[in-house]
Amino acid sequence: MDYSVLAFWVGAGILVYLVLLKLLPRAARVWVCLGGALVGAFVAICVGYVLIHTFISDGWTRFGAAIWLAPVFAILGGAAGYWLVHRWTAQPPRGSEKGVV
Repeated sequence: MDYSVLAFWVGAGILVYLVLLKLLPRAARVWVCLGGALVGAFVAICVGYVLIHTFISDGWTRFGAAIWLAPVFAILGGAAGYWLVHRWTAQPPRGSEKGVV
């Protein structure tokens, strides 16, 4: 497999982040949060797929459940990923030690 396209897009994303970090730090934080949302959606869909195949044995029922639940898992995983990265990149309050909220 050729991973050069993936490497290109990851590099482009990092470059966009670094430019945003220099020009607009809040936009850079949103960019990273959107990346977290994409990763969260992907992980949630994969976990949902494994759970569906673990507990449903009938082929067509499994297929229907996967089709109907994939958007639900994607939305929930995306929201969770965005929220986690948003919390992770939050600035500590003034006067507190770094890393302690």
